[in-house]
Amino acid sequence: MENEELLEQIMKVHGDSHERYGYPRVHQALRQQGVACGRNRVARLMRENGIVARMARRFRRHSHRHELFRGTPNLLLDRSPTTAPGQVWVGDITYIRVGGQWSYLSTVMDRHTRQIIGWAFAEKTSAALVREALLMACHHQAVTSETIFHSDQGCEYASKEYRRVLEDLGFRISMSRKGHCWDNASWNPSSIP
Repeated sequence: MENEELLEQIMKVHGDSHERYGYPRVHQALRQQGVACGRNRVARLMRENGIVARMARRFRRHSHRHELFRGTPNLLLDRSPTTAPGQVWVGDITYIRVGGQWSYLSTVMDRHTRQIIGWAFAEKTSAALVREALLMACHHQAVTSETIFHSDQGCEYASKEYRRVLEDLGFRISMSRKGHCWDNASWNPSSIP
Protein backbone atom coordinates (compact mmCIF):
# COMPACT_ATOMS: atom_id res chain seq x y z
CA MET A 1 0.00 0.00 0.00
CA GLU A 2 1.32 3.44 -0.92
CA ASN A 3 2.02 6.01 1.76
CA GLU A 4 -0.71 8.37 0.47
CA GLU A 5 -3.34 5.64 0.61
CA LEU A 6 -2.23 4.56 4.09
CA LEU A 7 -2.23 8.19 5.26
CA GLU A 8 -5.89 8.51 4.20
CA GLN A 9 -6.74 5.40 6.22
CA ILE A 10 -4.81 6.76 9.22
CA MET A 11 -6.65 10.10 9.02
CA LYS A 12 -10.02 8.31 8.88
CA VAL A 13 -9.29 6.14 11.94
CA HIS A 14 -7.88 9.14 13.81
CA GLY A 15 -10.94 11.25 12.94
CA ASP A 16 -13.37 8.47 13.91
CA SER A 17 -11.71 8.36 17.34
CA HIS A 18 -12.41 12.10 17.76
CA GLU A 19 -8.62 12.57 17.46
CA ARG A 20 -8.04 10.65 20.70
CA TYR A 21 -6.01 7.76 19.22
CA GLY A 22 -2.24 7.92 19.11
CA TYR A 23 -0.23 5.74 16.73
CA PRO A 24 -0.48 2.49 18.77
CA ARG A 25 -4.29 2.51 18.74
CA VAL A 26 -4.46 3.75 15.14
CA HIS A 27 -2.19 0.88 14.12
CA GLN A 28 -4.30 -1.60 16.07
CA ALA A 29 -7.51 -0.33 14.43
CA LEU A 30 -5.96 -0.57 10.97
CA ARG A 31 -4.84 -4.14 11.62
CA GLN A 32 -8.36 -5.05 12.76
CA GLN A 33 -9.67 -3.64 9.46
CA GLY A 34 -7.27 -5.91 7.58
CA VAL A 35 -4.81 -3.18 6.56
CA ALA A 36 -1.27 -4.59 6.39
CA CYS A 37 1.08 -1.97 7.85
CA GLY A 38 3.88 -1.68 10.37
CA ARG A 39 3.57 0.17 13.63
CA ASN A 40 6.71 2.24 12.97
CA ARG A 41 5.40 3.24 9.56
CA VAL A 42 2.11 4.44 11.06
CA ALA A 43 4.02 6.39 13.73
CA ARG A 44 6.27 8.00 11.11
CA LEU A 45 3.40 9.04 8.83
CA MET A 46 1.45 10.49 11.74
CA ARG A 47 4.51 12.40 12.99
CA GLU A 48 5.39 13.76 9.53
CA ASN A 49 1.82 14.96 8.96
CA GLY A 50 1.27 16.44 12.41
CA ILE A 51 -1.41 13.92 13.42
CA VAL A 52 -1.37 13.68 17.21
CA ALA A 53 -3.75 12.44 19.87
CA ARG A 54 -5.68 15.04 21.79
CA MET A 55 -4.68 14.96 25.43
CA ALA A 56 -7.31 14.06 28.00
CA ARG A 57 -8.34 16.77 30.43
CA ARG A 58 -6.19 17.02 33.48
CA PHE A 59 -7.68 15.70 36.68
CA ARG A 60 -9.32 18.40 38.75
CA ARG A 61 -9.15 18.25 42.48
CA HIS A 62 -12.50 18.43 44.19
CA SER A 63 -12.08 21.12 46.80
CA HIS A 64 -15.14 20.03 48.77
CA ARG A 65 -13.58 16.61 49.37
CA HIS A 66 -10.31 18.14 50.59
CA GLU A 67 -12.29 20.41 52.92
CA LEU A 68 -13.91 17.26 54.32
CA PHE A 69 -10.49 15.73 55.04
CA ARG A 70 -9.20 18.95 56.59
CA GLY A 71 -12.28 19.04 58.82
CA THR A 72 -11.76 15.46 60.05
CA PRO A 73 -8.98 15.31 62.64
CA ASN A 74 -6.79 12.35 63.48
CA LEU A 75 -8.03 11.68 67.00
CA LEU A 76 -5.41 8.96 67.53
CA LEU A 77 -2.49 11.41 67.43
CA ASP A 78 -1.24 12.21 70.93
CA ARG A 79 -3.82 9.80 72.38
CA SER A 80 -2.68 7.39 75.05
CA PRO A 81 -3.08 3.67 74.30
CA THR A 82 -6.51 2.15 74.78
CA THR A 83 -7.31 0.71 78.20
CA ALA A 84 -10.45 -1.30 77.37
CA PRO A 85 -12.41 -2.67 74.41
CA GLY A 86 -14.80 -0.34 72.59
CA GLN A 87 -12.71 2.82 72.86
CA VAL A 88 -11.26 2.80 69.33
CA TRP A 89 -12.46 0.91 66.27
CA VAL A 90 -10.45 0.98 63.07
CA GLY A 91 -11.53 0.19 59.54
CA ASP A 92 -9.60 -0.87 56.47
CA ILE A 93 -10.10 -2.50 53.09
CA THR A 94 -7.85 -5.08 51.51
CA TYR A 95 -8.09 -6.79 48.15
CA ILE A 96 -7.81 -10.52 47.60
CA ARG A 97 -7.46 -12.40 44.33
CA VAL A 98 -10.21 -15.05 44.08
CA GLY A 99 -10.55 -17.20 40.96
CA GLY A 100 -8.47 -14.80 38.86
CA GLN A 101 -10.51 -11.74 39.92
CA TRP A 102 -9.92 -9.12 42.59
CA SER A 103 -12.41 -9.03 45.45
CA TYR A 104 -12.50 -6.73 48.46
CA LEU A 105 -12.58 -7.42 52.19
CA SER A 106 -13.63 -4.63 54.54
CA THR A 107 -12.84 -5.13 58.22
CA VAL A 108 -13.53 -3.36 61.51
CA MET A 109 -11.11 -4.09 64.32
CA ASP A 110 -11.27 -3.20 68.00
CA ARG A 111 -7.91 -1.54 68.54
CA HIS A 112 -7.58 -2.71 72.14
CA THR A 113 -8.26 -6.43 71.63
CA ARG A 114 -7.05 -6.39 67.99
CA GLN A 115 -9.98 -8.67 67.14
CA ILE A 116 -11.98 -8.32 63.94
CA ILE A 117 -15.50 -7.52 65.13
CA GLY A 118 -17.05 -6.83 61.73
CA TRP A 119 -16.32 -7.74 58.13
CA ALA A 120 -17.84 -7.73 54.65
CA PHE A 121 -16.68 -9.22 51.35
CA ALA A 122 -17.65 -8.13 47.81
CA GLU A 123 -16.44 -8.07 44.21
CA LYS A 124 -16.56 -4.25 44.20
CA THR A 125 -15.43 -1.72 46.75
CA SER A 126 -18.05 0.81 47.83
CA ALA A 127 -19.50 2.74 50.75
CA ALA A 128 -22.06 -0.07 51.09
CA LEU A 129 -19.22 -2.58 51.66
CA VAL A 130 -17.69 -0.62 54.55
CA ARG A 131 -21.16 0.14 55.98
CA GLU A 132 -21.98 -3.59 56.08
CA ALA A 133 -18.75 -4.34 57.99
CA LEU A 134 -19.52 -1.52 60.44
CA LEU A 135 -23.08 -2.71 61.08
CA MET A 136 -21.82 -6.25 61.78
CA ALA A 137 -19.37 -4.80 64.31
CA CYS A 138 -22.20 -2.87 66.00
CA HIS A 139 -24.06 -6.16 66.53
CA HIS A 140 -21.02 -7.62 68.31
CA GLN A 141 -19.98 -4.70 70.46
CA ALA A 142 -21.71 -1.66 71.97
CA VAL A 143 -20.90 1.85 70.78
CA THR A 144 -20.59 4.65 73.34
CA SER A 145 -20.53 8.41 72.82
CA GLU A 146 -16.74 8.21 73.29
CA THR A 147 -16.07 5.42 70.73
CA ILE A 148 -13.72 6.60 67.98
CA PHE A 149 -13.96 5.14 64.49
CA HIS A 150 -10.66 5.64 62.65
CA SER A 151 -9.85 5.00 58.97
CA ASP A 152 -7.65 6.21 56.15
CA GLN A 153 -8.84 8.79 53.62
CA GLY A 154 -10.28 6.24 51.19
CA CYS A 155 -13.29 7.44 49.19
CA GLU A 156 -15.49 4.75 50.76
CA TYR A 157 -14.83 6.13 54.25
CA ALA A 158 -15.15 9.75 53.10
CA SER A 159 -18.51 9.25 51.38
CA LYS A 160 -21.44 11.26 52.75
CA GLU A 161 -23.50 8.08 53.01
CA TYR A 162 -20.95 6.35 55.25
CA ARG A 163 -20.21 9.40 57.39
CA ARG A 164 -23.96 9.83 58.00
CA VAL A 165 -24.14 6.24 59.31
CA LEU A 166 -21.19 6.89 61.65
CA GLU A 167 -22.80 10.07 62.96
CA ASP A 168 -26.20 8.40 63.41
CA LEU A 169 -24.55 5.62 65.44
CA GLY A 170 -22.79 8.20 67.65
CA PHE A 171 -19.15 7.59 66.66
CA ARG A 172 -16.42 10.20 66.96
CA ILE A 173 -14.92 10.22 63.42
CA SER A 174 -11.14 10.14 62.96
CA MET A 175 -9.03 9.91 59.77
CA SER A 176 -5.35 9.48 59.03
CA ARG A 177 -3.41 12.39 57.63
CA LYS A 178 -2.59 12.19 53.94
CA GLY A 179 0.79 10.55 53.27
CA HIS A 180 1.51 9.51 56.87
CA CYS A 181 1.90 5.75 56.95
CA TRP A 182 2.33 5.69 60.75
CA ASP A 183 -1.22 7.04 61.06
CA ASN A 184 -2.40 3.67 59.75
CA ALA A 185 -5.29 2.45 61.81
CA SER A 186 -3.72 -0.92 62.64
CA TRP A 187 -0.55 0.57 64.13
CA ASN A 188 -0.60 0.69 67.90
CA PRO A 189 2.37 2.16 69.80
CA SER A 190 1.60 -0.08 72.78
CA SER A 191 2.10 -3.19 70.63
CA ILE A 192 5.77 -2.41 69.93
CA PRO A 193 8.08 -4.65 72.01
